[in-house]
Amino acid sequence: MATATKRDVILLNYSESGQVTVQTKDEDRFVMTAQKAVEACQEHKRQSEAIKFFKQNFLTPIRRWCVAHSESIKGCYVPPPNGCLEVFVIGNAEVYDTKLSRELSELELTLADGGWHVSMMLIPDCPEETLRAYFSPDGAIEVYAESEPASQQGEV
Repeated sequence: MATATKRDVILLNYSESGQVTVQTKDEDRFVMTAQKAVEACQEHKRQSEAIKFFKQNFLTPIRRWCVAHSESIKGCYVPPPNGCLEVFVIGNAEVYDTKLSRELSELELTLADGGWHVSMMLIPDCPEETLRAYFSPDGAIEVYAESEPASQQGEV
Protein backbone atom coordinates (compact mmCIF):
# COMPACT_ATOMS: atom_id res chain seq x y z
CA MET A 1 0.00 0.00 0.00
CA ALA A 2 1.49 3.35 -1.03
CA THR A 3 1.45 6.28 1.36
CA ALA A 4 1.23 9.89 0.27
CA THR A 5 4.16 12.18 0.80
CA LYS A 6 3.88 15.91 1.27
CA ARG A 7 4.80 16.38 -2.40
CA ASP A 8 1.77 14.27 -3.45
CA VAL A 9 -0.86 16.42 -1.76
CA ILE A 10 -2.12 19.94 -2.28
CA LEU A 11 -2.01 21.87 0.97
CA LEU A 12 -4.55 24.58 1.71
CA ASN A 13 -4.31 27.29 4.35
CA TYR A 14 -7.62 28.55 5.75
CA SER A 15 -7.89 31.97 7.39
CA GLU A 16 -10.56 32.97 9.89
CA SER A 17 -12.06 35.25 7.24
CA GLY A 18 -12.85 32.19 5.14
CA GLN A 19 -10.10 32.78 2.57
CA VAL A 20 -8.28 29.75 1.20
CA THR A 21 -4.67 29.91 0.06
CA VAL A 22 -3.03 27.13 -1.95
CA GLN A 23 0.29 26.05 -0.43
CA THR A 24 1.89 24.23 -3.30
CA LYS A 25 4.38 25.01 -5.99
CA ASP A 26 1.98 23.60 -8.57
CA GLU A 27 -1.13 25.81 -8.47
CA ASP A 28 -2.14 24.43 -11.88
CA ARG A 29 -2.60 21.01 -10.29
CA PHE A 30 -4.87 22.58 -7.65
CA VAL A 31 -6.96 24.33 -10.30
CA MET A 32 -7.34 21.08 -12.28
CA THR A 33 -8.35 19.16 -9.12
CA ALA A 34 -10.83 21.86 -8.12
CA GLN A 35 -12.31 21.94 -11.63
CA LYS A 36 -12.80 18.17 -11.58
CA ALA A 37 -14.49 18.38 -8.17
CA VAL A 38 -16.83 21.14 -9.37
CA GLU A 39 -17.63 19.21 -12.57
CA ALA A 40 -18.39 16.08 -10.54
CA CYS A 41 -20.77 18.03 -8.31
CA GLN A 42 -22.47 19.63 -11.31
CA GLU A 43 -22.81 16.25 -13.06
CA HIS A 44 -24.30 14.69 -9.92
CA LYS A 45 -26.83 17.52 -9.69
CA ARG A 46 -27.75 17.14 -13.39
CA GLN A 47 -28.20 13.39 -12.95
CA SER A 48 -30.33 13.86 -9.83
CA GLU A 49 -32.54 16.37 -11.63
CA ALA A 50 -32.83 14.09 -14.69
CA ILE A 51 -33.85 11.12 -12.54
CA LYS A 52 -36.44 13.23 -10.71
CA PHE A 53 -37.80 14.47 -14.07
CA PHE A 54 -37.95 10.89 -15.42
CA LYS A 55 -39.84 9.67 -12.36
CA GLN A 56 -42.33 12.54 -12.31
CA ASN A 57 -42.98 12.95 -16.02
CA PHE A 58 -42.58 9.42 -17.36
CA LEU A 59 -42.97 6.74 -14.70
CA THR A 60 -45.68 8.44 -12.64
CA PRO A 61 -48.17 8.85 -15.55
CA ILE A 62 -47.58 5.22 -16.55
CA ARG A 63 -48.09 4.03 -12.98
CA ARG A 64 -51.33 6.05 -12.69
CA TRP A 65 -52.58 4.52 -15.95
CA CYS A 66 -51.74 1.04 -14.70
CA VAL A 67 -53.55 1.56 -11.40
CA ALA A 68 -56.59 2.92 -13.28
CA HIS A 69 -56.56 -0.22 -15.47
CA SER A 70 -55.55 -2.68 -12.74
CA GLU A 71 -58.55 -4.94 -13.43
CA SER A 72 -57.17 -5.58 -16.93
CA ILE A 73 -53.41 -5.87 -16.42
CA LYS A 74 -50.92 -8.00 -14.50
CA GLY A 75 -47.80 -5.90 -14.82
CA CYS A 76 -45.88 -3.14 -16.54
CA TYR A 77 -42.14 -3.04 -17.21
CA VAL A 78 -39.60 -0.60 -18.65
CA PRO A 79 -36.42 -2.47 -19.62
CA PRO A 80 -33.09 -0.68 -19.98
CA PRO A 81 -33.32 1.50 -23.10
CA ASN A 82 -32.13 0.25 -26.45
CA GLY A 83 -32.63 3.40 -28.49
CA CYS A 84 -36.08 4.61 -27.53
CA LEU A 85 -37.82 3.87 -24.25
CA GLU A 86 -40.00 0.78 -24.36
CA VAL A 87 -42.88 -0.03 -22.06
CA PHE A 88 -44.38 -3.51 -21.89
CA VAL A 89 -47.82 -3.93 -20.34
CA ILE A 90 -48.89 -7.48 -19.54
CA GLY A 91 -52.63 -8.04 -19.83
CA ASN A 92 -54.45 -10.47 -17.58
CA ALA A 93 -56.24 -12.20 -20.47
CA GLU A 94 -54.68 -14.82 -22.74
CA VAL A 95 -56.18 -13.10 -25.80
CA TYR A 96 -55.27 -9.68 -27.16
CA ASP A 97 -57.47 -6.93 -25.67
CA THR A 98 -58.05 -4.38 -28.48
CA LYS A 99 -59.90 -1.92 -26.22
CA LEU A 100 -57.05 -1.90 -23.71
CA SER A 101 -54.56 -1.58 -26.57
CA ARG A 102 -56.34 1.55 -27.83
CA GLU A 103 -56.23 3.06 -24.35
CA LEU A 104 -52.53 2.22 -24.07
CA SER A 105 -51.96 3.91 -27.45
CA GLU A 106 -53.59 7.06 -26.07
CA LEU A 107 -51.13 7.03 -23.18
CA GLU A 108 -48.27 6.54 -25.64
CA LEU A 109 -49.42 9.58 -27.64
CA THR A 110 -49.72 11.65 -24.47
CA LEU A 111 -46.16 10.75 -23.50
CA ALA A 112 -44.93 11.46 -27.05
CA ASP A 113 -46.62 14.88 -26.89
CA GLY A 114 -44.59 15.46 -23.73
CA GLY A 115 -41.39 14.86 -25.69
CA TRP A 116 -40.76 11.22 -24.79
CA HIS A 117 -39.54 8.90 -27.55
CA VAL A 118 -41.46 5.85 -26.34
CA SER A 119 -42.88 2.64 -27.71
CA MET A 120 -45.60 0.89 -25.69
CA MET A 121 -46.72 -2.68 -26.25
CA LEU A 122 -49.57 -4.70 -24.77
CA ILE A 123 -48.76 -8.39 -24.35
CA PRO A 124 -51.45 -10.97 -23.55
CA ASP A 125 -50.96 -13.05 -20.40
CA CYS A 126 -48.40 -15.76 -21.16
CA PRO A 127 -45.67 -17.82 -19.48
CA GLU A 128 -42.47 -16.04 -18.47
CA GLU A 129 -40.47 -17.84 -21.17
CA THR A 130 -42.76 -16.31 -23.80
CA LEU A 131 -42.39 -12.83 -22.23
CA ARG A 132 -38.64 -13.11 -22.72
CA ALA A 133 -39.27 -13.14 -26.47
CA TYR A 134 -40.51 -9.54 -26.07
CA PHE A 135 -38.11 -8.18 -23.44
CA SER A 136 -35.68 -9.23 -20.76
CA PRO A 137 -36.99 -8.53 -17.29
CA ASP A 138 -33.39 -8.44 -16.03
CA GLY A 139 -32.72 -4.87 -14.95
CA ALA A 140 -36.20 -3.71 -16.01
CA ILE A 141 -38.11 -1.20 -13.93
CA GLU A 142 -41.29 -2.79 -12.62
CA VAL A 143 -43.72 0.10 -12.84
CA TYR A 144 -46.72 -1.97 -11.78
CA ALA A 145 -47.36 -5.56 -10.73
CA GLU A 146 -50.60 -7.23 -9.79
CA SER A 147 -50.62 -7.88 -6.07
CA GLU A 148 -51.52 -11.28 -4.68
CA PRO A 149 -54.98 -11.59 -3.18
CA ALA A 150 -54.85 -11.34 0.62
CA SER A 151 -56.04 -14.98 0.97
CA GLN A 152 -52.91 -16.23 -0.88
CA GLN A 153 -50.35 -14.14 0.98
CA GLY A 154 -48.32 -16.09 3.50
CA GLU A 155 -49.30 -19.49 2.10
CA VAL A 156 -46.51 -21.94 1.43
